[in-house]
Amino acid sequence: MHKTKLNTEQCDLKTGGQSVEQVDSFNYLGRLITSDGRSEKEIPRRIGMAKTTFEKMGVIFRNRKLPLETRLKILNTYVMSVLTYCSETWTINVTDEARLEAAEMWFLRRMLRIPWTAHETNDSVLIRAGTERRLLMTMRTRQAAFFGHIIKKSQLENLVITGKFDGKKGPGRPRTRYLTSLKKWLHPTADEYRSRCFIHRWIAPVHHKCDPNKSNQRQTARRDRQRSDRARHLTTTIVVVVVTFYVALTLSLILCNRFRSQTD
Repeated sequence: MHKTKLNTEQCDLKTGGQSVEQVDSFNYLGRLITSDGRSEKEIPRRIGMAKTTFEKMGVIFRNRKLPLETRLKILNTYVMSVLTYCSETWTINVTDEARLEAAEMWFLRRMLRIPWTAHETNDSVLIRAGTERRLLMTMRTRQAAFFGHIIKKSQLENLVITGKFDGKKGPGRPRTRYLTSLKKWLHPTADEYRSRCFIHRWIAPVHHKCDPNKSNQRQTARRDRQRSDRARHLTTTIVVVVVTFYVALTLSLILCNRFRSQTD
């Protein structure tokens, strides 16, 4: 367990007559827990771990002989699982959302071998990959499910999430709370909805739809990619059949010539 010494005011906590060491942060079950309860250090740390995992499997992700659909499944299984570990407990603000979306596009650009000098937009990258942004939606959906489990049970987690205490808030802008972040995603404003195209099947007031043009473009790109794959497989099959037929014909001619020479 990695620990960082405390830089703030120290508390005197004892259990069994022994003082408990107080630290600024420590790693528990793979999750970096800080004294301030923020996720500002954990999210960049998880992004770095996911990128390290991606680079270790770079031979697979950059292999163009493998179908892109297969590589995307491997990405979601081995890389995104590292990135989204314990994401149910994160308090995600606007800066964190930008970091996570940038990381998601980082993976796709390297799978497609798109250099930064190409100046290709994220929308065109998504069309080429035949996919859409799913990382934030996956995290928020898991957070909503996790929050539902907490509310159902009247235990310590429920008290931590819903409890309040007396006192005055400190100076400065209020911190983004877990419930505030989750509620903002579940009930977005009109501007946020238009800019991010939020869809959640559990929220009744939301009946809008995403831009159909982008959806049609991605479906068209997916169909074109499938057609090209079928054409490539068909061409390979035809070449194999022709080569096999040519080899069989050559062998038959050789055997015929030998038979004739023996009979003569």
